[in-house]
Amino acid sequence: MLSIIILISLAITIGLALISQGQELIDSVSTFLNSLISFVESLEEFIRERNRQRDLSNLEQGLRNQAVYRLVNFLVIFQSNPEFH
Repeated sequence: MLSIIILISLAITIGLALISQGQELIDSVSTFLNSLISFVESLEEFIRERNRQRDLSNLEQGLRNQAVYRLVNFLVIFQSNPEFH
């Protein structure tokens, strides 16, 4: 009987400690996200003030070509390996 009481009190103590730490973690994440939002807003304003326009079409085309190349390689490996049939 005594061991059950000790286990229950230990479980309650650990549970309360976890809840307390969880609340601190939530507060910490919330603070971090708020600071991240303000950083992104200031970065947006910096870019807008400098009127930076970037042409990303070359990057887009490169990524598309890379994706197609990897897909073709995967299909070749898949078709040539008899374990997959």
